[in-house]
Amino acid sequence: GIPGSVWALTAARLENWKQPRALEWKPHGGDDAAPNDPPLLRVPTALRGRVGDRGSDDMTSIAVGMGASTSSEARAKAGTNVDLDSRWHDLYQANEAAATAASLMDSRREWGSMKCARSLRFDLDGWRNYECFKKVPLRPHGRGRLLWDLLGAIFILYSLVAIPVEVAWDLTSINGIDVITLVYWVADIIVSFNTAHVREGVLVLSRSAVAKHYVANRFLFDVLLTTCDAACLFVTTPRSNTTVAILHLVRLARVVNVTRTSDNLEELCIDLGLQWLIVVYTVVQIVLSVFVVGHLFSCAWCGMGVHARFTGSFGWIDHYEADFGEGLSIGNQYLRAHSWISGHLLSAPIDRVMTLRSDDDHLFALCLIWVKLFVMGAGISKITGAIAELGRANAQSKDAKRKLHQVIQKAGLSKDASSRMIRFALHSASSKRASNLDPAISGLLSSTMAKELVVGQRMRTLSLHPLFNHISLRHSDIFSTLCSAFTPQVYADFEEVFVQGTLSERMYITCSGSWAISGTESSSGSGSEFDGIVWLCEVSLFARVLHTRTLVTRTFADSLTLTCSDLELCIRTSPACIVTIYRYARQLLSLINREDYDMVSLRIAQVAMDTAICRNMPEFPALKTITLSSSVKFSSAFDNLRSRRLKAVEELMQPILPFFPEATYGTGIYAGLEMDSERRRTVCALSSITVLLCDRHDLFTLEQAEHSRITDRQWEELQDVMRWLEPSQDMVHVVLAFLTIRGLSKSKLVLNTLGAYNLSPEEVLLLVVEKKPEIAPCCEMLSDDQKELLRQSIRFHTMFNFAQFLQGENSPFQIHAFQASVAAEGDAALKAYLLQIVGVMCGIRGDENPNCSLFMDAKNATTLITGLEVFRHLGTSSPQAIYWHYIASRAQQLRLPTENAEHFVFARIACLTRGRGAANGEVEAAWRRLNQSEQEALTDLLLSDGITRQNFVLKFLPAFFASAFNNPHVGLHSAFIVLVDMLESMKSSAFGRPRRARSCVVNMQDLASFTDKVRCSSVFLAVAGYLSFLEKASEVTVVVATAHMQRTSQRSWAESPAQEAALLVRRMRRQFAGFDGLRDSVGRSPAGASCSPVAQASVFSLAPFVDTVI
Repeated sequence: GIPGSVWALTAARLENWKQPRALEWKPHGGDDAAPNDPPLLRVPTALRGRVGDRGSDDMTSIAVGMGASTSSEARAKAGTNVDLDSRWHDLYQANEAAATAASLMDSRREWGSMKCARSLRFDLDGWRNYECFKKVPLRPHGRGRLLWDLLGAIFILYSLVAIPVEVAWDLTSINGIDVITLVYWVADIIVSFNTAHVREGVLVLSRSAVAKHYVANRFLFDVLLTTCDAACLFVTTPRSNTTVAILHLVRLARVVNVTRTSDNLEELCIDLGLQWLIVVYTVVQIVLSVFVVGHLFSCAWCGMGVHARFTGSFGWIDHYEADFGEGLSIGNQYLRAHSWISGHLLSAPIDRVMTLRSDDDHLFALCLIWVKLFVMGAGISKITGAIAELGRANAQSKDAKRKLHQVIQKAGLSKDASSRMIRFALHSASSKRASNLDPAISGLLSSTMAKELVVGQRMRTLSLHPLFNHISLRHSDIFSTLCSAFTPQVYADFEEVFVQGTLSERMYITCSGSWAISGTESSSGSGSEFDGIVWLCEVSLFARVLHTRTLVTRTFADSLTLTCSDLELCIRTSPACIVTIYRYARQLLSLINREDYDMVSLRIAQVAMDTAICRNMPEFPALKTITLSSSVKFSSAFDNLRSRRLKAVEELMQPILPFFPEATYGTGIYAGLEMDSERRRTVCALSSITVLLCDRHDLFTLEQAEHSRITDRQWEELQDVMRWLEPSQDMVHVVLAFLTIRGLSKSKLVLNTLGAYNLSPEEVLLLVVEKKPEIAPCCEMLSDDQKELLRQSIRFHTMFNFAQFLQGENSPFQIHAFQASVAAEGDAALKAYLLQIVGVMCGIRGDENPNCSLFMDAKNATTLITGLEVFRHLGTSSPQAIYWHYIASRAQQLRLPTENAEHFVFARIACLTRGRGAANGEVEAAWRRLNQSEQEALTDLLLSDGITRQNFVLKFLPAFFASAFNNPHVGLHSAFIVLVDMLESMKSSAFGRPRRARSCVVNMQDLASFTDKVRCSSVFLAVAGYLSFLEKASEVTVVVATAHMQRTSQRSWAESPAQEAALLVRRMRRQFAGFDGLRDSVGRSPAGASCSPVAQASVFSLAPFVDTVI
């Protein structure tokens, strides 16, 4: 539609639009018209009395859209290979307003923050992203902290071994390991200030809160032990000193830190899911515990012997040496002490020579016995628990195996089948235990925690797909629900998962096992085998299709499946996610191969996702390579155009193209945007205007077919139009600049850069000129006056669609509004606008040959010239006269009569159908089959002007008629009936009530698309009962119910009286209205008229019945 600001400007100047203006603009019918003005056009005689010949004086506001800058039929899309499921259309229409396209594009700007948030929420591996580490503290259970604690556990184990030895034998040597240990524990204090903690289930990441928590709990303990480490490192007092010995032994209190590391290692073993590893870790824990306790007691026992010798007492070392008659080294002392202590701990044979002789020895032995009970009890308990856990798992498997074996024996199956079933049952039980949590345990978790657990299990698999990866980044809550919606499936070997030709009902993600998929019709049944993660049947989420392949397992295999209904339930609460998936689905269905719906590569999915969210490229690569040529002025190049008689278009364009670098091959913006077809159309439009200015008929028609080439007379008429336009240097520069930048409005990257997601192409161009001139370098070379002229002409494109006028698609009301705008803006902008129209139409087929206009042949040139000729009278004639004079001229070219109003209806239909069916009487034949009421309804539609009477401007009406002609199941007569049904439905709704604006734009694109696809005439005739009308901005959109849109492929149709009752009543009313007209004409027949008494009696006898039915 037209922006409100443009209409406000038009309405404000509407009252003075009849005042004389400069640049030869004169109001139509004014007394002060210049003698050189074009002659005044009048409404054709056949239409006088039915249509007006004046403007509306009481129109103070205009609120109707004129459409886009290209014809409606050209913009009607043929549709994708597969029809999108109706539920997605319904969801999109219900949520489109709530989810704007701008919200979808925020993902590019928030990528870094979302990646960090995702790492914090879903990453189970800990320290994976250094960028996140710089911004937030380490997590207490992360991989980084675990590695740091493992290093600390090694230093603690070293201290447990070294410190008792040093204290027992008074060893004072300092080595490098002691220095490294001290450095580590100092650094550990710093790392602890950077480690988050969990408080009441919440991960605390605030550095101030982390510091307070550490100071309140472990800070003083760590500082005390680190101080003891430093003191013991530098103090030279012998360790035989009691105080120094205690100072050394205090350092062993750091063994409590091993508990945290042990718990983290145990969680790591559980995460790996290996039961045997848990048992091995438990055994290693017990062995290390027994060794450390034995080592401590051995050193203590040796220390007691050394201390007895030092004090002059007779200890166990002295007794041992006396009994054997030889001295013992430190190693021998430790070996015998450790053997004796281990024997007591493990109830093994001990050395009988080593006996308890003093009270201290007996007290030591008593302590050893109690510690033995504690250590052995704890170790046995841990081993028993681990073995019992394995036993429970094995018991479940054995129980299932036993029960299944009993059933198999009763069934009388063979040994091979029995073995295969049992192996599969064990595999299935193992897979379910790995993916499903015990209900008793899951009941202990909240729903959010349970979802996060499922996300952790399936995150790595689903994030490989572009769509689900985007959902995980942009809609984490929806993604957690979506992960839970996937259903795990387990398959036996050589089992058919789906078969070619059956209905595809769900998407499959292969997780494990070996698979084989056999081919499509085009591949003659060839197949391939694969392992690992593969996405299959994704199309089934968005459309109803049949399997084109057969999938069979080669081994036991697992997969995840998702149905369309489950996906819909998951995303129903998020409008933004619905819009994203809808756009992705439409792009995907347009890219896939019709012959292979089951295997869609991730590359195609990535292309569809990038297109759906407008993330094609991160920047304009072409802007870095463009350099503007300022050494030569455009005026000199323009002056030399006509003076040079060159033989080729390339030579003619050589001095012009440097001023429009966007169209440069290989380095221009179009090349950077990968829009080569649009670049070729742009070059064709530029060269066509240049050739017209140079009056080179030979170059213009060089590549045109001989039978359709523009004639000399048509070329002379075009030159006459060019002389009337009087193209100046400024106008030509502006026109060529417009033709150059026009294609940029079709780029999604440009729309993304400007944030212009819901604007028309013309409004996008206004944004480029006014706010982003760096996107269009050719506009930066324009002067201020030229830029203003460019903006005025673009506003004309926004307000009036000349292509729709040429097809008879709009009405005199649009011309009336355009006259007011031209009167306000001036004649120069009008002429620039018309010259731009010529260039645009010349470049339509430019992608086929950029050096010659293949589209502007004899047939299309006739239509264009006729339209331009009547627009020469824009300042002297009424809008009705201009409009119907053009229709009359087109009828004359098609050799159609224009003697009455009905002939003008046929003529306008001929324009809407581009002359098809007019010459052979097909249009008239379809018209004669309509009853009188239907003919009057269509006549009122096609002859109303929107100025003196309200009218409907039907966008895509040419596409609707073209589809009706091309579709053998529809035909023109059925199209007329459906069109009348639609008009009656609109008039009975709120849109048919009197409006302040007397012209209402109706978008019929959905109905035109339905007409092209339908394969049953009954389905088509019933469509009027399934239409709804949505008012958006300044136009009304006709929407075909998605349930009925899905019936386009049906070959038969059973009518639904409940749904189509209103439609049937309206059609009966029209039939009886025609009968009433016949009855009235009979009743008014004068005496002597040729009407038999029998006919009169028949008519009047049926009258009561007709009234009763109505």
